[in-house]
Amino acid sequence: HARVADTWVLHARGLLTPAVPSAAPGWSQAWPPVAGDPVEGQEVYRVLGDLGFGYGPAFQGVRAAWSRGDEVFAELALDTDTAARATAFGLHPALLDAVLHAAAGPLTEGGPDGRPALPIAFDGVQLAQPGADALRVRVARTAPDTLRVDAVDATGGLVLSMDAVRTRPIEQQTLAQLRGAAPLFDVEWVAVPAAPAADAGRLVVLGDPAAVQAPEPPAHCADLAELALLRDVPDTVVWAAPRGTGAADVHTGVLTALALLQDWIGAERPGRLAIVTRAAAGLPGEEPDLAAAAVAGLVRS
Repeated sequence: HARVADTWVLHARGLLTPAVPSAAPGWSQAWPPVAGDPVEGQEVYRVLGDLGFGYGPAFQGVRAAWSRGDEVFAELALDTDTAARATAFGLHPALLDAVLHAAAGPLTEGGPDGRPALPIAFDGVQLAQPGADALRVRVARTAPDTLRVDAVDATGGLVLSMDAVRTRPIEQQTLAQLRGAAPLFDVEWVAVPAAPAADAGRLVVLGDPAAVQAPEPPAHCADLAELALLRDVPDTVVWAAPRGTGAADVHTGVLTALALLQDWIGAERPGRLAIVTRAAAGLPGEEPDLAAAAVAGLVRS
């Protein structure tokens, strides 16, 4: 259900029942399928794209496919990064989506009149093995608008079965409308006059004092423990976020900033904490500093 105002609208309904153990399907013993006409995985997505279906790299899971009469066989796999998280799901959404690419895409000739089709109802869905990162799939048309789907692992063991996937043809014009128009907003830089410098009061730099530009050399403390020993509490404490372009730099910068913020808030320290970033946002033609940008995003949130 969903609602925009006061009235709930039913979008889907389903019934859960105890799973019934199923044997591995006979077709899984011969792979690649005998007498199947091969189709390259990228060709699948080229045709889908021509029909109006667009998928990003992580969702292009069809590696190879074969057609044989009213049957389609497909070999599916998640990319390396996505596969590392497959065990967190019963069936990873990207892999399930790849199953539907074979089930509802042009390899099964779309709808009965040749138009691309979308799945609208599923009957008899059973997940036999959770956490798969690769599948071998058979899709068979059992009626003009109905498909049966079975998926196994590399050993032929059943992973997923769908007794019936009902589809509905969709107009390409409708797909174009669903994609929507171009974004309405752009990020633009607008020059503004510099505001008069405000008096920051007594200033202390946390960490390297050279990382902060100031009219006069500021006082500094190596860390919060040293700051706590000061007899005169500063009005403003400034910390310069580390810079870097590698993944390790991003992780270090964010974790350091997070620890600093948690300590500062938890201790209810007086004064202000100012976090300074450099090149966290790049002007047109400039590359932002990744570590600084990550810290800025953390603080902004």
